[in-house]
Amino acid sequence: MPRGGSGSGLGSSSNTEEPTLCKDRAVAQKPAQDRKNIRQQAASRLERNLRRQQQRAAATRAVTSVQGTICDRSKEGGGGNGNGPNGDEKGAMERLRESLQNLGFVTLKEIVKEKGYPFPKFANKENLIQCIVHKGQRVRRVNPDLKSPPSWRLRPLLEKPCKDLSRIDWSQVCGCHRSETGHGGVFFVKLKNDGVVVLKSCADIAQQVLASTLISWLGLRAARCRIMQTHSPEFQLLLSKLRALNCKLAAYKLSRRSYALVFEFIPGTALKHLSPPDLERMRLTPHPASNVTLMEQCCRTMGQISAMDALLYYDGDRIPIVCQTRGNGGNIIVGPGNYKVCAIDNGANFINSSSEIGRERAYKYFSETKAALDTIISKPKEVACQMLMVRKMMDRYIGWEAPDEFLLNIQAGFIDGARRILEEFPDTKRMKTFTQMMEKVDPPIPGIKDIDLQFIEDMLKVFSSTLRPTDTTKGDSHNEVESSGDTNNEVESKSSNDPEKNKLFAINQVALQRVGI
Repeated sequence: MPRGGSGSGLGSSSNTEEPTLCKDRAVAQKPAQDRKNIRQQAASRLERNLRRQQQRAAATRAVTSVQGTICDRSKEGGGGNGNGPNGDEKGAMERLRESLQNLGFVTLKEIVKEKGYPFPKFANKENLIQCIVHKGQRVRRVNPDLKSPPSWRLRPLLEKPCKDLSRIDWSQVCGCHRSETGHGGVFFVKLKNDGVVVLKSCADIAQQVLASTLISWLGLRAARCRIMQTHSPEFQLLLSKLRALNCKLAAYKLSRRSYALVFEFIPGTALKHLSPPDLERMRLTPHPASNVTLMEQCCRTMGQISAMDALLYYDGDRIPIVCQTRGNGGNIIVGPGNYKVCAIDNGANFINSSSEIGRERAYKYFSETKAALDTIISKPKEVACQMLMVRKMMDRYIGWEAPDEFLLNIQAGFIDGARRILEEFPDTKRMKTFTQMMEKVDPPIPGIKDIDLQFIEDMLKVFSSTLRPTDTTKGDSHNEVESSGDTNNEVESKSSNDPEKNKLFAINQVALQRVGI
């Protein structure tokens, strides 16, 4: 068959030769210069692999010799005092580090594999060198410029909160203490004559302000908060005081975003730090203002807070009733003496139902919420299966097996909280008004675009379809306000009947006016 015809050739469908023969024919047709280039590339590749093997062998010998020397000196007493390597060992380790810098990533990876060291979590070149030098041991590296010695130690039961969050004299800052829990972005700041405030910088400031405001509107105790611009003179004064106290880590973390949160400090003990004797004392002590015990009153309050968390898809980070997670007993503070319950570190999550997966997740969460409500309502005197995770949480934290009385009061409070939510929020108009107030701020508050009022409206429908209507009549605070009025006047008319209940909203309104409204 001829080679050059239009109906034949290497790519013709009538070609019946084997694929290997086609490949050989294509190589044979290449010009001589191309074949020469292929041979040169193969030779350079072979030479490069040989050079890499020699470098790897030399590096392995260097690692073995240096680490062997350090081991021998440690056995002889030269560096085995338990305080780390001495000067000679540090010099040897630095020389080893310099020699390893000349090697490539693949070579370092093979050395780690040959030595049997565990691979670091993030396998980049620097971490591989660190792994080889320290023989696979994890070494925490801290920037000395950001390491701040504690200038003051927090005493949760003895410190007093700041009286007025809207007027804080930051020139009185005398100490800063970093929170030992969470992601390390929460700092307690001590003022000389004005108590303690809590500062936090995060990516969901709008959700936290919204959740704290809604809990306050429900009549429950929540840590008051306000937002503060990081480029304002007020915040710059705070930064200068923190740097003067050598609290550079706090100054760095709080100034990363355009806003920071100022929280009220709540003295007391977190739920996860309560001891079994404290809980037993609560069980036996009657409440001074009612005919129930302190434990019953606290548990019902926690259940009502959990109902609001279920509305905001935040149930898994406090009392896990709907979301069957491990829970977080650190977000509930029990006050000293009076055992009043306060919600801190509030937040809101929303399921984006724009995709098919999101709609499935939202439907699953709505079904789980409805199932939890139906189970508790149908058998109010029996512990619901959803409450078992609460019992496990208490056992994990303090080794206390929560009795049925503890769980029954929480689930009763959960139902009461759901009913109060329907009474207080028949729709999302008030939430929408407050969200619009935050949207007017420039630059935008972090997390404002993630607030999904449609999700909250769907959750309100789940509550109303499950709970039976009550005979509770709505007060004047629930009257409709004409939509043509001013936005701020609308919210004020909604909340003016109960100033004590809406103290948090007043503080947030002042803060929003400060930052641009």
